[in-house]
Amino acid sequence: MLRDLRQNMVQFIAIFIMCFFAMFVLAALDSYTYGASETVERYFDETDYVDIVLNSEGFTEGDRTSVLSLREVENVQLKAYITGRVLFPDHEKKIGMSFIQEDTVSRLFLIDGVPWKPGSSGIWIDDHFAKKEHLAVGDTMNLRYENITFSEKIMGIIDSPDFFYFMVDETYTEPQFGDYCYAYMDVREYPGKDIKYERMNVKLNTLTHELGLSDEEFDALERAKMDIMAVLSKSSLTVITKQNESGYSNIWGDVESNTIMTSTFPPLFILVALLGVMTTMTRLMSRQRMLIGALKALGFSRRTIMLHYMSYVIFTAAWGCVAGSVVGYNTLGRYLSEDMNLYYSNPYNAPAVTPRMVYMNFVIVVFAALMAYLSCRKLLVQNASDILRPEPPATAGAGLLEKTPIWNFLSFATKWNARDISRNRIRTVLGILGVMLCSGLMLTSFGYNEALKNGGQWQYSELEPAAYQITISDEANAATAYDYARQYDGQLVMNQEVEMKSEEVDRMYKLVAVGAGNLFRFEDEKFRFLELPEDGALISAKALSVMHSRVGEKLRFRLPGKRDWYTIRIRGVYKSEDTQGIAMSRRVLEELGVEFNPKYIYTNRTVSDDIVERREVASVFSKERNIEAVRRANQTMDDVVVTIMVVAIVVGVVVTYNMGVLSFMEKIREIATLKVLGFPTNRIRWILQQQNLFITGLGTILGMPLGVEMLKSLMDYPEPTSDYVLQMSIHPYMRAFLLSFILSVVVNAFLTSKVKDIDMVEALKGVE
Repeated sequence: MLRDLRQNMVQFIAIFIMCFFAMFVLAALDSYTYGASETVERYFDETDYVDIVLNSEGFTEGDRTSVLSLREVENVQLKAYITGRVLFPDHEKKIGMSFIQEDTVSRLFLIDGVPWKPGSSGIWIDDHFAKKEHLAVGDTMNLRYENITFSEKIMGIIDSPDFFYFMVDETYTEPQFGDYCYAYMDVREYPGKDIKYERMNVKLNTLTHELGLSDEEFDALERAKMDIMAVLSKSSLTVITKQNESGYSNIWGDVESNTIMTSTFPPLFILVALLGVMTTMTRLMSRQRMLIGALKALGFSRRTIMLHYMSYVIFTAAWGCVAGSVVGYNTLGRYLSEDMNLYYSNPYNAPAVTPRMVYMNFVIVVFAALMAYLSCRKLLVQNASDILRPEPPATAGAGLLEKTPIWNFLSFATKWNARDISRNRIRTVLGILGVMLCSGLMLTSFGYNEALKNGGQWQYSELEPAAYQITISDEANAATAYDYARQYDGQLVMNQEVEMKSEEVDRMYKLVAVGAGNLFRFEDEKFRFLELPEDGALISAKALSVMHSRVGEKLRFRLPGKRDWYTIRIRGVYKSEDTQGIAMSRRVLEELGVEFNPKYIYTNRTVSDDIVERREVASVFSKERNIEAVRRANQTMDDVVVTIMVVAIVVGVVVTYNMGVLSFMEKIREIATLKVLGFPTNRIRWILQQQNLFITGLGTILGMPLGVEMLKSLMDYPEPTSDYVLQMSIHPYMRAFLLSFILSVVVNAFLTSKVKDIDMVEALKGVE
């Protein structure tokens, strides 16, 4: 075995590489995804993560008691939240301060110091900020809230599931832990006069902490939501169930997206690896035909010989799988897991060895052994005397083509290749399938890479082409927004989260109402601009799907804290990456009886950064900053796609080489015959290249739609608040097609160069 492995090193290295990459990708993505899922569930379980979040202008102890009295409610916790500043000698940092009187829902996770207890003095700050600012237990923090300055001693370093995915205000488009702080204090430490509990955390007794809700859990949440709304008579009440809470929905969406990648790419690599096993073992058995015949003649049983040759593949595949698992887990898996810490605050986050990683090693080796068995069985079922004879050449015509008049007009090379393809249909199909998978992977990688690099371009060049976006703070009234719109000649937009209800589904989505202007626009799935209807609304494609609704039907919606429902008819569908919900004109909104309360101003005039210091301005974003934020958010997936792109290229080389070697070995007798008949070496090489180019071309063309479908499945985000827009240019197609052809030409040029080295006497020996 060791001698044959050495003599056929290139082919067995190819099997090793394919098994290695199959498990490399699976182990990396699976350990990252499974680790994130398991550690988040563990974190949420230990801290009793919130199931329903209630927001209002103010809750009382009576409200808490009313909610706690509900049968399905296990615990309720009130929270007051304010934003202020941490004062350092040379700089200031923003801080979100939570004031609590008990710690029963989304409990604090203590990292250092003493645990919080009711009536405790001091402050408990988040771990990220403490590390960045070099703060420790026992230090004193100077704080400012409005015009009040006060000091607190750090009693503990904590993590909080309430701030699992946290941005301190709208000046941030994604979490940047450490740039700002969140902290907890007892209600007695509240710096103002009258404390207001704007938030109520509710924990149900019917739900688990697993990511992803079952139908029963979803129904339980909806029932609890309606019961809570029935017992609380708050005009400003907003009820957010777990699946709509930003931290939970984002991590669940990321896990589901990565699960799709784990289910898409590794199986393709495994399939190509199995094709490599078949071609390699077929070639090896052909080369050792006489040896196998001698072994059978000497009395070795078919089972013994079969196990001997199967051991080649078992040995190679096992080492490839184990090496791929170890390397994938410790490189890409750990990198992706560490990168997740940039977006989610999870103290347990780490990659995990999954059961699937273990049993897939076994499955790949078993299937590789099965392919080796099928490759060897055809020869080993023969008698020793038949095996000892050289294999007779296959005989077949060119099929129906040879019976048509077209056959007479074809060149010798075309006729020869047509007959060879007809004789070796399985080899041809395997070659086309291998090239198809490789070109599909390449197109998927190039296409997704382009989508990530162009991330935000479509959103902020076509739909929101304004140079600047000004966000008015929640404390400011509508008149302030109108003043800024006049000052900067801007377009007013109301973007409000509302509760939407169809006949089957009730979910939180966005209501977008647009004032006069052309800086906030809508397009359909074919990227054609849409006009807002005069007597209805547009709905996003994702919301239409999730709500199980159709154009022409009516939907109901309700604003946060309001009891009145409004009905609107759907007149069209728009496509958007991040604005999911319904959109209408300001006039239609006001005709429904809803106040137009814009918080966003889109303008092409230059806006100075210093206006963000004004209390009425929450944030100012330029187009370039928005696009850069999208690209930063895509950085992790970009690294994954580049890795898969490299792997796809390696797969292309391996598949093309293996198929080329098998084809060349099966045609040695014919090639030797052509040489004897006087065909020059260069012409023979060209004849061989013609067939290779045909197989590569057909496989590449068939791989294009496969690549598009893989790309769609990769970009089809499962979370209801995100959608994808597949707007691929011609460049990914050209790169995938040309790269497949270049690989084929280069590899086959190397293989056909061996024509001149064929031993014609040995090759032409055969059955008389």
